[in-house]
Amino acid sequence: MSKHYKVAIIGAGASGIGMGCLLSQFNWNDFIILEQETIGNSFLHWPEYTRFITPSFTTNGFGFPDLNAIVPDTSPAYTFGKEHLSGKEYATYLKGVATYYELPIKEHSQVTLIKSQPTFYVIKTDQTTYTANYVIMATGEYGYPHMADIQGNHLARHYSDIQNIDQLQGHHFNVIGGNESAIDLATNLYLNGKEVNIYTDHTGLDSHVPDPSINLAPITKEHWQRANRYRQNIPVYTNHQLKFIDKTQETYRLTFTNGEQITSATPPLLATGFEPIIKRQFYHLFDFMPNGKPLLTAQDESTCAKNIFVIGPSVQHNQVILCYIYKFRQRFLPIIETIAQREKYPLNPKIISWYQQNAMAMNELDPCCVNCHC
Repeated sequence: MSKHYKVAIIGAGASGIGMGCLLSQFNWNDFIILEQETIGNSFLHWPEYTRFITPSFTTNGFGFPDLNAIVPDTSPAYTFGKEHLSGKEYATYLKGVATYYELPIKEHSQVTLIKSQPTFYVIKTDQTTYTANYVIMATGEYGYPHMADIQGNHLARHYSDIQNIDQLQGHHFNVIGGNESAIDLATNLYLNGKEVNIYTDHTGLDSHVPDPSINLAPITKEHWQRANRYRQNIPVYTNHQLKFIDKTQETYRLTFTNGEQITSATPPLLATGFEPIIKRQFYHLFDFMPNGKPLLTAQDESTCAKNIFVIGPSVQHNQVILCYIYKFRQRFLPIIETIAQREKYPLNPKIISWYQQNAMAMNELDPCCVNCHC
C-alpha cells in the first residue's frame, strides 16, 4: 500500500529544503521530500571553479538575512567564512540545515510519474509509490542544459559538463553564450593561459538594466575586467547565434544564423543556460510561456493542475524573474499560506512575522522591479 502525505516536495535543493524547513517550523509534519540523488545534488555537480555570484554576508540581526540563506537564522557566510561559496560548500550548508530541522527526506528516489486523481496525486518513484494532496515542484533547472536548438550540439561540450579547466585539451576555445556562465567560463579559461573567443546573439556585458537577473553580477564583471587586464581583451562577437555544428576529421565547423562560418580544432563550449526540469519530465501538469518557464497563477500554482505548485528558479511572473535564492525564497510562505487556507490549518503568526521581518515573505510581486539611479 502506498504511503499518503498531505504535501510532497519534489527535489532537495535550496528551494525544496527551504520549503521543508518552513513547514517544519509550522509543526506541519505530514510531508515528504523526494530527491532523485542526494541533498544539494545540483550544487555538488557545479564546475570546481564556479562560485556563487550572489555574496553571502551575515546580517541577520538587522533584518537582512544572508542572500543565500534559506532560513532566516542561518548564514552560509558564517558557516564557511566566505562571501562566494562553491557548489560543494553550499550543498554542505543544505545538508546541515536539513539535519538540524530533521526533515523527512527520501534520497535516491527518482520520481518517474505524477498522475492526477480526483482528490490527490499518485507519485511513482523508482523505489515505491506515494500519494499526496499537494505537490510542490522544487526540481530546479541545472539537470537539463539548454542546447539552444543547435543542430549537431552533441559535438559540443556544455558548461555544466566541464568540471575542471584542466580537462580541456587544446589552446584555443570558442565559447557560445554571453551571460553569467559564458563570461565565467571564458575568464577562467583566459586566466589559465588559453585563447578564447565569445560568440553570442546578445550579452549581459552590454546590458544597462539594473536587475541582476538580466545584467551581469558585479563579481562576474570584476573577473572579466581582471582577465582583460591580464593580456589583451577577450574578443566578443555579438549578433552571432550558433545554428549548426559539424566535424570533418579533426576540425569543427560552426555555422551561425548570419551565414558566417568559423573552424576550430577544439569543440565549441556551450554556455547557453538551462531548462526547467518540469518541462522535460512533468510537462503534462503545466502550460508554458514562450521562454519555457511554467505558466503559474499568482499563488505559484499550475494553471492547468490544481494543487501543483512550483518553487525555485523556474518561477517567473511577467517580467519578474525569481531565479536567485534571495528572490525565490520570498515565495515559500505564500504557498504554505495558500495550502493552509485550503486545509483550514492554523499557522503560527510568530513564524509568519519572523519571515516578514526578515524580508523572506513577499505576496505582492508588482513592486519587484529593480530600479537604480546611480
